[in-house]
Amino acid sequence: MFKYFFSIFLIPFSFLFSQSNSTFYQESKNNFLTTTKYFLESGNLDSTKIFLVTISPGITTSSAFGHSALRIQYNQEYDNTDFYVDFGQYDESLLFLWKFLRGNAGFYFSVVPTASAYETWDASGRGFLVSELNMNKEAKVKMLTEILKLFDTIHGYEYNNFKSNCVTFVRDLIDHALNIKLDLSNSLQQKTGREIAVRFSNRNLWLRIEEKLLFDHDTDKEKASSDRIFLPLDLQISVEDAKIIKETKQLIPDRWKTEPAFDYPGYIAFILFIFTVVSQSPKGVLINYKRHGQVIYSLLSGLGGSFALLVFLVTNFDFMDENIVVLVFTPLDFMILKKKFSDHKYYNKYLFLRIFMLCIALGLRMTFYKQNIDFILFFSFLFFGILAYNAIQRKIENLDV
Repeated sequence: MFKYFFSIFLIPFSFLFSQSNSTFYQESKNNFLTTTKYFLESGNLDSTKIFLVTISPGITTSSAFGHSALRIQYNQEYDNTDFYVDFGQYDESLLFLWKFLRGNAGFYFSVVPTASAYETWDASGRGFLVSELNMNKEAKVKMLTEILKLFDTIHGYEYNNFKSNCVTFVRDLIDHALNIKLDLSNSLQQKTGREIAVRFSNRNLWLRIEEKLLFDHDTDKEKASSDRIFLPLDLQISVEDAKIIKETKQLIPDRWKTEPAFDYPGYIAFILFIFTVVSQSPKGVLINYKRHGQVIYSLLSGLGGSFALLVFLVTNFDFMDENIVVLVFTPLDFMILKKKFSDHKYYNKYLFLRIFMLCIALGLRMTFYKQNIDFILFFSFLFFGILAYNAIQRKIENLDV
């Protein structure tokens, strides 16, 4: 069993509020609780509206996946009974940062006036979309009662990118209130956690690297249709598919307009790996660049392996705890940087060890840990296979002499 992994990983959602102004948040929360209890007790919920809030993705690592929340409007828009209910508050402190990097950060629920949330998101330049849910009185009572229960019983929760975040709380509340099971069976072709998340990473090199190096085989398993809803835009699509929306309004336009980007990191990596392999061919057109190819592979594998190993040793993310990338990329490959390492007495043993590690990775890939590492595994086998072939040929030539 592999150990738990780490990452300075994507915060897959952008969280709006910290606890820097605890008095403001506490007053807002108390106002919300008092107002909600009053309307539930009075039974006067005819004018109450409940909205799904979807915030568009931003351009930074922390905002690349967007955000979800609820808007609960009891009377008029933007008055003191119009609330923005957020399930992704966190404490911006050094202790929080350490816990987040370790994989056991605590997140909280918060409530602020919708007018305040509007100002914050407007300043961010990201889109603010509200979709009024088509709910009768019974459904409203169920949702509001469940929200009060959450605020009463859960002070905080341990964040999980795929299972417990701002989206999953809202998704489950809608399911509970309307007695349905939201899913993406008709809209989303991607079925694994990796496939769903990677759609948003092409425009962010850091996320692209993390998703390739750090996700384990669990993220490559097909998820149940409802469990595929862990990103904000997918939740928006699911409620549209379920036809439970009365009206959708764009309160703030998306000024960043973060459309899916060309996968330039993937193509750059492909070109680099082709170069590293072809340059090692004993009779290839790039034979004069053999050393350059070795240095490039050494850096790709050494740096990637060091990062993955650090994650392996110090973190608790359950979707990174059985990662076999550490057998393909390893800091051992920094040894290739040493000039004339091929003449070292341990060179052949090093090649044998690396090919053995790759064979183990392949065996695990085909059996217990069916992780999507085919790209780096294929090129690593080619690279070390050619190095081993060159070493054997050199030995044969020395025997002939």
